[in-house]
Amino acid sequence: MELVKYEAARKALCEANSIDEVKDIKDKFEAIRAYAKQSKDTVMANWAAEIRIRAERRMGEMLREQEMNKGGGDTSTGSMVRPVQAIPTLAEVGITKSMSSRAQKIASVPEDEFESVVQSHIEAEKELTSATIQKLVKDNAATERKQKREIPDNLPSKSNRFEIIYSDFRTAEIESNSVDVIITDPPYPKEYLHLYGELAKFANRVLKPGGLMVVMCGQSYLPQIYNDMSNHMDYLWTAAYLTPGQSLQVFPRKVNVFWKPLLMFSKGEYSGEWYGDVCKSDANDKNHHHWGQSESGMMDIIERFSLPMETILDPFCGGGTTGVVALDLGRKFIGIDCDMDSIDTTKARINEQC
Repeated sequence: MELVKYEAARKALCEANSIDEVKDIKDKFEAIRAYAKQSKDTVMANWAAEIRIRAERRMGEMLREQEMNKGGGDTSTGSMVRPVQAIPTLAEVGITKSMSSRAQKIASVPEDEFESVVQSHIEAEKELTSATIQKLVKDNAATERKQKREIPDNLPSKSNRFEIIYSDFRTAEIESNSVDVIITDPPYPKEYLHLYGELAKFANRVLKPGGLMVVMCGQSYLPQIYNDMSNHMDYLWTAAYLTPGQSLQVFPRKVNVFWKPLLMFSKGEYSGEWYGDVCKSDANDKNHHHWGQSESGMMDIIERFSLPMETILDPFCGGGTTGVVALDLGRKFIGIDCDMDSIDTTKARINEQC
């Protein structure tokens, strides 16, 4: 029975010829997926998730085609020219700008790569999520950025001012009690939650007594993050990091987000200076990493929570913005990342600065 429904859904998606039809299919199978998960029917949940992703990809393809065809054709009503049917706006079919952008990014994934990911999830009997496809998009974008920059392979990874380490932070060889401040921005999705407790355990080892850890994170799983980190460090405060531009929409919580928490934990009694608890960024900057922060925002954080000549460590250094700003402000820097593209980007930016 499920196979019949699956094939019928695939056929309906192929035959759909308008964006609103495709969106209706996407919404319908999102509802089926949610119901199946609640009923613990993993088979139905998985194939409903696949149809939903395929619908989102098809919607992205149609949106891109619509953008390309804007302005084409004659809308006059003369006897020799047929009137062009009005194209509904995104708002009229219930598509937000962020939904449109996400769908078009999913549509940009080469077909062979997309189908390979889908097939691997089917074989593993795992639910296919938008986050999985978006990670593929981001990985492809990172590769393209690296190719455009033509990063040399022989850049130094260490000097008397910095050290860049290709490693999982949990196994990185950092001297105990050697770091003044940890400032970092770990990944936010649910599958990475286990890292926050590990990060606090790591910080408790490498920070100097009284040292500070500042961790940027999302709001969705704060209770668990607070709990896991408090097992290893002393909770100090939660500061706010104001983000510019259009708000992030968190649909499951029905909230528009304009800030991020900066969780502050100390190793024993905090020994630093007084600080204000609101930081801000002047602009978004994803040029160096898909989860990157701006130099202006990182400058505000580093100036607020550290002093010149102190050593700042970022265990998730990503595109290296923390390091670039730390060195510019007269601090020393240690960056760790388990992604080689991120390490290459960080080394290139820091060596260019130095």
